[in-house]
Amino acid sequence: MTQDHYKILAISADASPDEITKAYRQKLRTWHPDLWPEHRKAYATAHFKKIIQAFEVLSHPEQRAVFDQERAARMPAPVRQEPFICPKCGGVTPADKVRRLEGKQYCDLCFWKLVYERRDQNEADKRR
Repeated sequence: MTQDHYKILAISADASPDEITKAYRQKLRTWHPDLWPEHRKAYATAHFKKIIQAFEVLSHPEQRAVFDQERAARMPAPVRQEPFICPKCGGVTPADKVRRLEGKQYCDLCFWKLVYERRDQNEADKRR
């Protein structure tokens, strides 16, 4: 899996070369293995190497352009959400849109109507 160099350096994709250098130096001071206890040096060293690699890519305009193209190709296309329309009444309200995001099938009004209709039907079946 390819690392996102912008996330490693905690900068935005439109960061200037000065911002990249500043973030790089700050991360080096934080993650230098000599500053970590012995039992955490391996972890710090691995992260330190990622920081150096990220800076090497982002500090060269040609490499950065290639990385940006690859990163854009890896990013998923935004998913277009279809509007929620209740199959029972056809109603659409802002609350119903939230229900759609939550994976609900009916609008609030139709949902509760169904609940009470089924409850009444169950009670009628019990009486028979």
